[in-house]
Amino acid sequence: EAGRVEIIAFDKTGTITEGCPVVKGIYPFSSWSEDKLLVFAASVETKSEHPLSKAILKKFEERESALLPIESFKSTTGKGLSGLIDGKEIRGGNLAFIQQAATIPESAKDLSEKLSSKGETTLFFAYDGEFIGIISVADPIKEDSSKAISELKKMGIKAVMITGDNKNTASSIAAEAGVDEVFAEV
Repeated sequence: EAGRVEIIAFDKTGTITEGCPVVKGIYPFSSWSEDKLLVFAASVETKSEHPLSKAILKKFEERESALLPIESFKSTTGKGLSGLIDGKEIRGGNLAFIQQAATIPESAKDLSEKLSSKGETTLFFAYDGEFIGIISVADPIKEDSSKAISELKKMGIKAVMITGDNKNTASSIAAEAGVDEVFAEV
């Protein structure tokens, strides 16, 4: 049966990429500092098992701060996380998820576009109805992904990548890996 395969669909994180994302940048907005944004972000992310959450927690561990207690934690698959800190909602996730709770300035959207075109995933954060910043994370492509995809193409097999990431980040990773088609924001 395998000899009749025409298309192979790969998940991005941990299949095409290493699955070990790292924080590339912390971009606070409003009156928030980099440290304060990281503390609030890590506090809500500590409740998640997602690889992007683990990247934020790893970055947090480099600092000498304490996590804040989270109540009423909720994970919305493919969108983001929410919980309460001191009775006020903290949210972390994609643009659409955060826009439900706060107004995102055009400068933040522009920054996100710029970062995602370089293959970085941008996570937006809001607290108590206020947009507080972006943390960008990147997951390097596995050393052998491009070669494996190239070999599949030589065999006449189309390579497709599926990811929850945004279209710009997904397109950047797909181009680097040599993927034929991308399904992003899944």
